[in-house]
Amino acid sequence: MKRLALLMIPALLLAGCTNKNYELNLTVAAPAGAPSACLYKYLAGDKVEVLAAKDASNLVSYMQNKQKDVVILPTNAGVMAITKQNVEYKIAATITFGNLFIGATGHDADGVLDADDYVVLIQKGNVPDKLFQYCYGDLGLTNTHYIEAPTTNVSAVLATGKDPENSNADVDYVLIAEPAFTAAKAQNASVTQYASLQEKYKEKSGDKEITQASVFVSNSADKEEVDKFLAQLEKDIKAFVNNPSVLDKYVKDFDGVTFAAKFGVPSAQMLKNVTTNGNRMGLGYKSAKENKESIDQFLSLWPAIGTTSEEIYY
Repeated sequence: MKRLALLMIPALLLAGCTNKNYELNLTVAAPAGAPSACLYKYLAGDKVEVLAAKDASNLVSYMQNKQKDVVILPTNAGVMAITKQNVEYKIAATITFGNLFIGATGHDADGVLDADDYVVLIQKGNVPDKLFQYCYGDLGLTNTHYIEAPTTNVSAVLATGKDPENSNADVDYVLIAEPAFTAAKAQNASVTQYASLQEKYKEKSGDKEITQASVFVSNSADKEEVDKFLAQLEKDIKAFVNNPSVLDKYVKDFDGVTFAAKFGVPSAQMLKNVTTNGNRMGLGYKSAKENKESIDQFLSLWPAIGTTSEEIYY
């Protein structure tokens, strides 16, 4: 019996080690939101730095200064840093494929987005705006207005149907990301989805995907550790999309403020609800090299970048 007990100890220790697949031997930086949600297993540790939206521009500087083994950021910004600033990173995978929607307030009498409707847009000149202009720029819209405030304010615009930055004018449509859309709909049942920007983009691009945020890895990072991390990341994302409740055990010690700061979402329940309801955060995993056509199509919205070369792919 003693011999059996001694044999069991190493087995238990080994089992404990294999369950700790959330340990990480790389340093990682990501913006709060859909990209950080993909890292749910790691956010309780000290190897992942999550930046709020207002600080996310620092992610490029991390690449410039080789501060992190892995940086997750908008695909266009990362590729631009590689091709124009010669940072020593490669694009490895895309993990978010768009979480943008056009919400309708119910004010538009004919229910069709057209030239004279009052439309509120976000992030002028950045990814959401570029995608909207690609999908709807040919409508000749004459009454567009930009909200640069936090997503909570954009959500309030959709929920109230009023633009506080323009004398509370009546708003017809709002470009908005999840989970802000779900928050607005919860406040006002008359709010509806007019369109998914992801689906509209596919229609216009010949079924190419929005490759919104991608994983960039340092040329100097340990390849074995990077490969292990990428393989685990793919499994983690698939597990979360298939069953959002897997999140629970990794965030049980987070208070509300900490959760919101790390995930860019007010609560775990909201993140799970949005994911359960058709994966509306746009989470997924695709090797960048195998998805080059979609990446090049997405990057064509920034003509200065040009077509990517094979050398920048991990």
